[in-house]
Amino acid sequence: MKKLLMVLALVLGSSVSHAASGGGSGFGVGLSYFMYNLTLDGDNFASPSESKNSVMDIKLGYLMSNGLYLGVLSDSSSSNDGTGALAGSGLAASVGYHMNGFMVDLNYFLSGTQEISSTSKYTSGSGIGLDFGYNHMLSSSFYLGVELSYKSLSFAKAEVSGAETTVKNSAVSTMPMLNLGFMF
Repeated sequence: MKKLLMVLALVLGSSVSHAASGGGSGFGVGLSYFMYNLTLDGDNFASPSESKNSVMDIKLGYLMSNGLYLGVLSDSSSSNDGTGALAGSGLAASVGYHMNGFMVDLNYFLSGTQEISSTSKYTSGSGIGLDFGYNHMLSSSFYLGVELSYKSLSFAKAEVSGAETTVKNSAVSTMPMLNLGFMF
């Protein structure tokens, strides 16, 4: 059931290339998704371990007929190694250019958090992201595509067991993502 819900969520999502490919404009709702499993085993590991990881970006925006895209991006990530789940999140303002299926978006993260243990997390995150890829129309409203997503966030604070301290930490990622989107 969970996988079916994920597929349905994917069908309703990603960056807004439809209007630009047709020369039109409109609002869009999108979802970009990436999932991977990691297994560690061998002489240098205390015991075999497996983690399930996912990243999902929800995109809402407006695409103008000249290809200019303005929107917001909500980023969420999760990692579960069997002993507990860790989550991260971010909110970004986006500006981009979409034309003939090709898209590039620059994202400025206004906030971000990243859990590092069950009692610790980094907060007050900010940074930049860059998404570029290609989306193919499945119908007059839906499209499917791929993108390469780069994110670089710096965290100014850490909360450890409820106590807040000032820190200087960063998280950088680059990953391929599957896009699905809807224009209206």
